Amino acid sequence: MCAKYGLDPRHLSLYPNQGVQPLTPHQVADLDILMHRVEAGLSIMLSNDSGLGKTRELYALVVLHTRLLEKKRTYDSTVAFKPSLIISTVPKIEQTAQESTHFPDITLFVYYCDSGPSGSAQNTRHVGNLSSILEKLD
Repeated sequence: MCAKYGLDPRHLSLYPNQGVQPLTPHQVADLDILMHRVEAGLSIMLSNDSGLGKTRELYALVVLHTRLLEKKRTYDSTVAFKPSLIISTVPKIEQTAQESTHFPDITLFVYYCDSGPSGSAQNTRHVGNLSSILEKLD
């Protein structure tokens, strides 16, 4: 798993020597399963107990899948990159956005339906019109 996806096996880090917190062993094991499902074109759903790192696993999955697509694109110009959509409950939006700061490759757009942001993670952009963003996903 580590060699296939470019993880540092000593530290389980997607970003070795960059001061980014590594993944835990159970998160790496989960990522292996998730990557197999994504590569097979299957859906995924994460539903572990609170605090086990589902958000980190999802961001890591996006990064690993992008890296895999980048490798494939070197020999197949038809490889297409598509954005990911994360839906979060209102009380967890800022926490979800803040977690993305551990993944420098990710740019996050945050949409608030009823009220504006109370804080802001460094790599997020707050958007006001969700339908215009969703139209760009096609």
